[in-house]
Amino acid sequence: MPMEMRSPTLQAHFRLIQSQRTAIYERLAGCSREELWAPLAPGKWSRGEHLVHLARTLELIRKIARIAIPLLTPFAWLFRNRPFERHSPDVYAEYEQKHGRPMKAPSLIVPARRPEMDLEPLRAELQRQTVKLEALLVRVPEEIAGHIRFLDPPGHNPNLIQAVHILAIHEAHHFKAMFP
Repeated sequence: MPMEMRSPTLQAHFRLIQSQRTAIYERLAGCSREELWAPLAPGKWSRGEHLVHLARTLELIRKIARIAIPLLTPFAWLFRNRPFERHSPDVYAEYEQKHGRPMKAPSLIVPARRPEMDLEPLRAELQRQTVKLEALLVRVPEEIAGHIRFLDPPGHNPNLIQAVHILAIHEAHHFKAMFP
């Protein structure tokens, strides 16, 4: 991050994301292109598709936040002195426990095709999307971020801070699926 975030909790959630990625990239380091793009089981995504999905998810969240932050900041400012949650429950585990299957990805973030590239371009795209999201959020104060809410029923309508925590949980969920 080029600049300290105004929200220490957002910064902590981004650090968690980066530390998880460091661990998964170490595990992926020895994968050939064929291993990266081979489906993990019939009807399941490959490791490369999981990474493409994560990058598309970050891009979608950033686009939504780019619209939501300016629109909702005046309302969040009114509530800035009220308490708010800084962490989110594992909505993916909750869903799987309740429905007996993993949550389906919305079509907007399903990898459309297998580009079958090496790990490094995938890693670079994931990092590029993360840096763009961080740049968007760097100036949002904690007390405002805690009151900007997203309409996301499966995610329990998280605030901006919780949404970034859900991104970390989401990535951890996919990293587990990549190495069953």
